[in-house]
Amino acid sequence: MVLGKGVYVFTLVTQHIFIFIDIIFNCISDKVFIRKNSTILFVVFIVQDAFLLMAVTCLCFSLFRTNVFKAGFVELLLYGFKGTIIFAALYIILTVSLQTFLLLLRWEQPIDYNWPGLLSALYIIQRFFAVLFYYFYKRSSLRLSDHRFYDEEWVKHTLTHSN
Repeated sequence: MVLGKGVYVFTLVTQHIFIFIDIIFNCISDKVFIRKNSTILFVVFIVQDAFLLMAVTCLCFSLFRTNVFKAGFVELLLYGFKGTIIFAALYIILTVSLQTFLLLLRWEQPIDYNWPGLLSALYIIQRFFAVLFYYFYKRSSLRLSDHRFYDEEWVKHTLTHSN
């Protein structure tokens, strides 16, 4: 893969920074110094969700900038990146669900150990989908930084030889 233009490199670095920030927020949201004050935990969750939405928005902009999209072959892009789209949606839903559940349990007594079985299951599932989301997101961002998606001749050649 050749990263030819600066805009592709900038987008790729930005997408990886968003993922790295999400990993950091996933790690610090369980720490005692954050849990002491429920308002701080709430703000941390809002900032994490904002960065997560910016990451997905940046990925969508990368999809929309390709010549495949501009040529009207949206179904090809959706087919090629459906794993990322599905895991992004599931990860956002699971993250917001886990954050809501944690805030409801810990709002009044933030330091008390209150860890029901449903919370454990949701926590494990959310962390599992986080790994899958990171993998598919990184793979898609690397694929979209390939200059061939932005080359009209390559798009024409691929579309004529795929039939």
